[in-house]
Amino acid sequence: MNKILKNNSGIILLTVIMLTIVLSIVAISIMSIHISHKRSSKSIVRSIKAEQIALGAFMQYQQMRNEGCTNPTCGVPGDCSTCAIVNEVTLDGQNYRISIDDTGVGEGPYDTTKVIVDVSF
Repeated sequence: MNKILKNNSGIILLTVIMLTIVLSIVAISIMSIHISHKRSSKSIVRSIKAEQIALGAFMQYQQMRNEGCTNPTCGVPGDCSTCAIVNEVTLDGQNYRISIDDTGVGEGPYDTTKVIVDVSF
């Protein structure tokens, strides 16, 4: 009876099993955080690219307006009566769709045209 009460090998086995379970949970958690961090960083990079593309599209729109194009958002590039802005860009295998809405004539401050540039990916 005394030998059964002093069975230390059972306690050691139970401790090893508990440590294995805890370490497995910690390892899985670390891997999960790493994968989600990688996905969120890709999303941030895509958002920065979209912001820069939108800025470039707005500058292209302004340049065409300065050159006398009446409607830079549709038509054929180079023909000033129907100027056009590139409406789709591919960077690193990701497509970015550009849309410019300049229908808000007189809606901006001091009766200026409100121009909305949207980039979706």
